[in-house]
Amino acid sequence: MIFLMIILLINTQKKRKAEEKSQEQLDFQQTLVDNVNIPIFYKNKNLKFTGCNKAFENFFRKKREDILNKTAQEIFPKDIAQEYDKKDNKLLETKKQQNYEGVISTTANSTKNIIYNKNLFYDKNGDILGIVGSMFDITKLKDKTKELNYLNKNLEEKINIRTEEINKQKEILQKTIDAQNSILVVTDFKTISFFNNSFAKFFNVNTKEEFIERYNSVLDIFCEYKDYLHKGELKELTRPAKHFFELINSLSQEKRMVVILDSKFEAKSFFINMTIVDEEKDFYLISLTDITKITTEKVIAEQKAYIDGLTGVANRNKFEDIFEKELNRTKRYNKPFSIAILDIDHFKKFNDNFGHLIGDEVLVATAQECQNKIRNTDLFARWGGEEFIFLFPETKLDKAILIIEKIRKDIQKLKHKTAGNITCSFGVTQYKEEDDISTIFKRCDEALYNAKEKGRNRVESL
Repeated sequence: MIFLMIILLINTQKKRKAEEKSQEQLDFQQTLVDNVNIPIFYKNKNLKFTGCNKAFENFFRKKREDILNKTAQEIFPKDIAQEYDKKDNKLLETKKQQNYEGVISTTANSTKNIIYNKNLFYDKNGDILGIVGSMFDITKLKDKTKELNYLNKNLEEKINIRTEEINKQKEILQKTIDAQNSILVVTDFKTISFFNNSFAKFFNVNTKEEFIERYNSVLDIFCEYKDYLHKGELKELTRPAKHFFELINSLSQEKRMVVILDSKFEAKSFFINMTIVDEEKDFYLISLTDITKITTEKVIAEQKAYIDGLTGVANRNKFEDIFEKELNRTKRYNKPFSIAILDIDHFKKFNDNFGHLIGDEVLVATAQECQNKIRNTDLFARWGGEEFIFLFPETKLDKAILIIEKIRKDIQKLKHKTAGNITCSFGVTQYKEEDDISTIFKRCDEALYNAKEKGRNRVESL
């Protein structure tokens, strides 16, 4: 009898140790999820929430107990809930991973742009268990902790039930981590202790050793691009992970960006976030969210905002922005600069005699000739209609006149196949003390008027 009791005690101790080990693994996985500063959630196939991370709770300002075992219809406003259910049902039907953008109204006058990533997870038999997903809030990221509930039964039953629960939670959490499009890696920049599937797919590696052999260090994956974070930004490399963490947290969110080459050597831009995992050993969780599409659209929008659609040169908005900076620089450092206005002679006749399409071709030919002849430090822009404007930083009036006179002669050599010869008149002036944008432009415009009054196709200055 005593022998049997000893065996039972030993078995119980073994199960307890196994439970403790499983708990440690679960805690590690949950810590990873909670350290990701993007909202993460998972639902069962009946679309009831069965779990989430801290960021999810903070984002919706709801407690975990107000979310679990409830549907979107029970938690969120009608319009948001309907959109969630529509997308979730489509995912259950098509079984294809979802990646889409949406807008959520947080207050009467405030909205947030969200990138949603959703996928299905399955049991060992291949049957659907539910949906895992994440939301990337472009404006705000937070951490949150998830608490576990323990069953209050006798020790043997509690260990068995808890072990089963932990195993299920481990499976869900691992699938949640691996279902993320965001790249996750735990590293001190010298070694790696964990990475998810997105990391493995992006870098085309299967093991931590394979990555380190290929890239040497996590810090080396960040390419040196202007306005993006990289190794060269660090003043010292004694503790690279710690120094990079401090660098990131010293910057505003819109500047926390890196460029990484994927396995096909294509450059991708990412929003980077770092969270402390083990401060003593300098291990950090790095989260990388692909924003290549967003940054590309931003560049295109900026080009539309600052480039003249017809001629392809800078537009008035661009010129005014650069001019204001140059004016401030001149006032601070007492550096000279000059401007010039160009007006195409008798441009109205081109339109009247040959039509507006020919008039447009004359504008384009004139603009391209000027753009090709200015210096790298100069700015040339379309001011409006047939008028163009030049900015010559650190250039006195006499030098600006020489540059413009050469451009005038080059334009005079242009001959349109239909419209014939093209000539232009120019007004030039230099910044004077106490000048502002209106006074210097007025003086330059008067010089242009003088050039027209004296017969056109000439350069006048004031």
